[in-house]
Amino acid sequence: MDNYLFYFPNLKKFMSPTSIYCRYPFVPVHLLTTKGVFCLIPPDGITIGQLADIRTITPLSADQTQENVKASVTFTKDMDARVDLDYTYSGYSAIDVREAIALERKNKIKDLVRKLVPLAEKPEDLLKYTIANEGFDNFYNNKPLAITATVNAPQLTESAGPNYLFRLGDVIGTHDELYTNKERKFPVDISYPSSMNRTITIYLPKGYKILNPEAIHRDVDYVNSDLKPLIGFKSDYILKTDRKNKSGDTLIVTIKEFYTKTHYSVSEYNNYKKVFNAAADFNKVSLLMSNKKGAMAVNKKKQKSLNH
Repeated sequence: MDNYLFYFPNLKKFMSPTSIYCRYPFVPVHLLTTKGVFCLIPPDGITIGQLADIRTITPLSADQTQENVKASVTFTKDMDARVDLDYTYSGYSAIDVREAIALERKNKIKDLVRKLVPLAEKPEDLLKYTIANEGFDNFYNNKPLAITATVNAPQLTESAGPNYLFRLGDVIGTHDELYTNKERKFPVDISYPSSMNRTITIYLPKGYKILNPEAIHRDVDYVNSDLKPLIGFKSDYILKTDRKNKSGDTLIVTIKEFYTKTHYSVSEYNNYKKVFNAAADFNKVSLLMSNKKGAMAVNKKKQKSLNH
């Protein structure tokens, strides 16, 4: 045999004794959902019957593997965005990132962080960063690998007359999509169950308002016969209004995406596709930010021109 695992029935977890980067309770991803030969240890006495069974190597639940993002967005006087980011990786999603950090040379770590932080288009855009809990011993208690970064992201805002467009969807990075009319022939299999929670807090400049907050809202899921969600995507928001006009409104966007199982049959594909594409569509969301004072000034200028 090439791959060895120890299974602990009472814990319902595996250990990979020969793996270098992860051993327990998270084993190499390529072993998950495959078939394994489970050797049966007989009780004392005469051995009767078969001593092996073929079973599936099951991954841990979706809540054990998370890839979360917290982002805080502020704007300069020129309406360029600056974003403070907090990425946390736990469970299976942390395996590749921890390995990459361990193998990378110290003078190249910043380049690696830039790849993990998609908002930093140029090296100078990554203003500062920290990495915590990158050691492999953190797998045992599933302590999340944490990467924090401060990034200049002028590409997130675009002038639109007296208003500005803010590319909200770009803050959480890209997402594949499944827009095709071709008939599905094979089931969908993903590597492991996972969940992703993102919170984006946008501090609007004084006097600015969001004209289309409803563009944020999405709620798509696929439930089983017991009405328990198997996969889903939900995005929503809370708007805290600056009633005293001292500092500006605050928009808090929350996004949750989860996949609780690894196999989706052909009959389930359309439900899977709806959720998957809802997540992809969020990447296209842009918010229209309007400066009330600026809009009033433009309207007055237009009115004055018409009067003349």
